[in-house]
Amino acid sequence: MASSAKRNVRPVSDEVDNVIAGRANYLPPQELVYEPDSDPRLRNAFRMHLYDELFMNVARTPKLLEILVEMLGGPLRVYGSHLFAKPARVGTVAAAPGHAL
Repeated sequence: MASSAKRNVRPVSDEVDNVIAGRANYLPPQELVYEPDSDPRLRNAFRMHLYDELFMNVARTPKLLEILVEMLGGPLRVYGSHLFAKPARVGTVAAAPGHAL
């Protein structure tokens, strides 16, 4: 990854780590799902872009928008954001959903 890309990704990566570690006090409890029988271990965080501008800014990244508009056309709207933080071999096991096959 080019050094400029690493600089752009680092703050987002750091904030994702904060969310997983439970240090994102701006996220309300109804947006967080924890692994059952864990101590607690975050599984999912939803709608992060509504609570922290950093995540909305990811959706507004010019290069990303350029690629998405080329693929999908425009205008584009953000309807949701979702962090899937479930580690391998932790928590419940389920069959792969159809969209993951």
